[in-house]
Amino acid sequence: MNDSKNGGGSLGRRPPPPQPPPPQSVWATPDIVPLTPPQAAAASASPSSAGKVGQAPRSVTLRRPAGGGGLGFNIVGGEAPGEPIYVSATTPGGPADRPGGLLRGDQLLSVNGVDLTSASHDQAKRSLYVRALFDYDPAKDAGLPSRGLAFRRGDILHVVNASDSEWWQARRLAPGEPDQASMGIIPSKRRVERRERSKQRRVNFNSRLSSQSSGPPLSPSMGSSAAASSTLAASPDGSVDRKKSGSLLRRLHSGSGRAAASGDDLSSDDPSGSSAPLVPTYKAVQQSKLSLAKPVILLGPLKDYLTDALPAALPGRFDQCVPHTTRQPRDGEVDGRDYHFVASREQMEREISSQLFVEAGQYNGNLYGTSLASVRRVAESGRHCLLDVSGGAIHRLESAGLPPIVLFVRPASVQNILELKPGIAEDQAAKMYDRAVKLEAEFGNLFTAVLSGRTPDEILGQAQQAINRHADEPVWVAIKDEQI
Repeated sequence: MNDSKNGGGSLGRRPPPPQPPPPQSVWATPDIVPLTPPQAAAASASPSSAGKVGQAPRSVTLRRPAGGGGLGFNIVGGEAPGEPIYVSATTPGGPADRPGGLLRGDQLLSVNGVDLTSASHDQAKRSLYVRALFDYDPAKDAGLPSRGLAFRRGDILHVVNASDSEWWQARRLAPGEPDQASMGIIPSKRRVERRERSKQRRVNFNSRLSSQSSGPPLSPSMGSSAAASSTLAASPDGSVDRKKSGSLLRRLHSGSGRAAASGDDLSSDDPSGSSAPLVPTYKAVQQSKLSLAKPVILLGPLKDYLTDALPAALPGRFDQCVPHTTRQPRDGEVDGRDYHFVASREQMEREISSQLFVEAGQYNGNLYGTSLASVRRVAESGRHCLLDVSGGAIHRLESAGLPPIVLFVRPASVQNILELKPGIAEDQAAKMYDRAVKLEAEFGNLFTAVLSGRTPDEILGQAQQAINRHADEPVWVAIKDEQI
């Protein structure tokens, strides 16, 4: 970052005006902002800057206060093509107004790896984003000061103004939707955490009252076992087909649906010193081009057909990862080729609890699962890992830095399913249709592409096009170690 010492023109830049810009120019990012200038920036200084103090590019890291609020600086410039972006003012006592922080007149060269040397004012404001970790319906939020912005878990939001500790102004990234249509007020991280912890305290209080009247409570481990037993007892008999195992298994992950957004399986120390579950709010993200092949999740009535047809249609592009299991090897099976045979059930349960699996479940008394490490090995080989998992696995893959291509086959009707899958009974087709409708309602905002057609070949062609189109597309990835 070039430091012009209160607007000096030694770099051939016009000094910023003495007054801060209007509110819409507030640089309000919800994450850490490392301002790392590109190497070429030093060469852009004019000869007159030689020997001046503070003219060398420098890197600055700003951290948002734990209680919420903005970073405390305004920007100006970028109104004309090629015009630099400057810091026009800093808030006294704010994160930017500290030793080693920002100074009025600093030129922003890049933010989180995004080059701003030739960016417009609007482009500079749009360079910082967050991913929502919960659903939000403004119609159900009392006290909203103005028009609220609805969003769903997984949506990417640009926070335009986070200077208020309770409410932020944000824009939802929605393809084909006008900017103003997706602009509104959202609750701040601090407000969401306070509201959810208040709910948790009420639930815990009611649970204590209930346990006092009905007897001693179950220990956490007993409660977990009971829940797992009730979930897994209905597992059918038979052997597991590696390709289809994901759809046959009862899910062990509590995060296989929207309920995972509660964050009840993660705990951390709250400010009072007592243990409390983490409240999922927002995660700082940035666009990145992956160096590995994206996993492909297939959802909907025709996913089994696509699992077999895609490798044949695009040879050399796909692979399937080797699953883990606690069952004993059978004759001819090789560890690491057919399955990763886990030494004990306890070991695999620990790994599942540690979120090391994309998805796992029980079948015939044995645990089966797809580990994140197995998916990563396939991705690093340059091939797309084909996954038959539930919609909840999308978030786990994204959190692990393996954002998938999610293809959903949307049936037009029960009759459409009967056409696509000849030989199935009508009542089966009706159940498939109902499941597809529910799946899209719950996870539709996370789908990469929606496929539909009257024949399997038509849908296969659409799947190939979608994979080719999105394979090398930049993705939104979490910025590690950055807190909002």
